[in-house]
Amino acid sequence: HRSRNLLTVVNSLAWQTARSATDMGGFMDGFSGRIDALANAMSAINTHPGTGGAKLGSIIDKQLEPIVTAYGSQISIDGPVVRIDPEAAQQFGLALHELGTNAVKYGALSDPSGAIEIRWRVLEGPETELHFSWIEKRGAASGPREKPAGSGGFGTKLLTRAVPAFLGGKAEHDLTPNGLRYELRAPMNKIVPADTVPDRDYIGDPVLAG
Repeated sequence: HRSRNLLTVVNSLAWQTARSATDMGGFMDGFSGRIDALANAMSAINTHPGTGGAKLGSIIDKQLEPIVTAYGSQISIDGPVVRIDPEAAQQFGLALHELGTNAVKYGALSDPSGAIEIRWRVLEGPETELHFSWIEKRGAASGPREKPAGSGGFGTKLLTRAVPAFLGGKAEHDLTPNGLRYELRAPMNKIVPADTVPDRDYIGDPVLAG
């Protein structure tokens, strides 16, 4: 079942990447990057065999490892221990790939004085939710940057439509004068391994809303 789901995701990525590519080189760059993102997510899952999922922090570390190595002091990452199921891990891997790639090409990491804050927390309420945010801050000297060419293409649709729809949540994606802001909310009962929900052992140090 899991293998079929993964192949369905790969097939969709191939078709959607091909539709937005202008040449074979562009297709290969976009498609191979997204396949790598899936591979990184699966690697994070395999790091914790038998748990039915992976820690969100491990997925972020694995996916962004090359970027953190190159821009370490410009990137801040913080959040509690949250274990999510393999399918959700794949979707977060894809989202992180798009966000990281765009940050290097067009966003905060294209500016030596730019910065990125990556945060996530669990909000308790009528429906317990995971709230993930990616906030870019461009350097004061650089000024606001125009919307990059290709913005609004498949990568943006993946972030704002495909990923939140798969996770049963909602996303906001804004290009502000200070940089990109991306926020994703997803109900925990849609993204955690099924056997963890009754015991509520999917998180550590939850953040209470309000």
